[in-house]
Amino acid sequence: MLKKIKYAFIKHSLDKRKRSSGFNLEAGETFKLPLDAEVDQNNSYYFSAHDLDGNSLFLRLGLRGGNSAEVWFTYKDNQHFFVAESNLFKTETSPLTVTCIEVGKRWSLSYQGMVVDVATNKKHDLNFVADFMATHPALDFFHDLPSEPLAEAIANEKWTKAFFKEVAKNNQVHYEQQGKISGTIELDGNITTINLNAIRDHSYGTRMWDYMNNHMWLLAIDEGGSSVNVSMVSYPSIKKLLLGNIYINDLVVPFSKITYLSDLTPHGDIPSDIRLELSANKQTFNMMATKECEVVYQFEDGKYTLIEGIGSFNINGKKARGIIEFGFNINRARWH
Repeated sequence: MLKKIKYAFIKHSLDKRKRSSGFNLEAGETFKLPLDAEVDQNNSYYFSAHDLDGNSLFLRLGLRGGNSAEVWFTYKDNQHFFVAESNLFKTETSPLTVTCIEVGKRWSLSYQGMVVDVATNKKHDLNFVADFMATHPALDFFHDLPSEPLAEAIANEKWTKAFFKEVAKNNQVHYEQQGKISGTIELDGNITTINLNAIRDHSYGTRMWDYMNNHMWLLAIDEGGSSVNVSMVSYPSIKKLLLGNIYINDLVVPFSKITYLSDLTPHGDIPSDIRLELSANKQTFNMMATKECEVVYQFEDGKYTLIEGIGSFNINGKKARGIIEFGFNINRARWH
């Protein structure tokens, strides 16, 4: 009974906040970290693009207070798997740039730097220039998705003044958008044209990677550009926040139920078998995911490990490709 009362109270509070504030896309697109931002402040741009022929691309520019930039760049085709040689730079020396050209519609992307062929460990000079063009409106995780998953996660916790202070302290803006990435990749003088269905993600606010206990994120993009998105994150304050959505006839539909059909207990790596049963709009979606390759990133001096995997998906018999991401705190006792 107490949990139901807590749930109702939190859901009402979240819904009230949504009605009173709203999501300002222009403010999000043009956000910049203050010059005096602390090191725990993050402004992160992530782009991920895939097709069914084995081609994949993902990149991330994580601007941090203290004049540092976390840089990811990975490109995979049927023969090679290239990753950025280095992942941490001073902001002004970042080989990766992302620039908003038109709010909510177009972003310019550029990477000029060294990459490593994972199979041969050979270094190559790579020049990537492309545009992200939106095909759908931006989706803000707080304002555009139902309050139920967050309300349930908060209702499951013990409420204290310290708990609510902790939740408020780690608040972030987080939104995503579907689109296409089109451009060229020049590798050792050879130019390849790319045109891939994609999704972008922008988040900003407080983020220290080792604050998380562990997390999981699955992103699948099919041939038509529609996506399935499932995530689970565990914090010291909120032990398990589980949510996701699917595009049905170009409309975003949140999952009402997410059931693990395979063992996703944290083991410190990406599971070999990932199977989920997802429910939305009274439909059931069986998702299977298989990892193809991965990149391992270390944050906060090794206190948090993130594994970014590229994988193949099957959703009710329909093929898709995308991202399989798992992250783990160095303290295994915190895993959930």
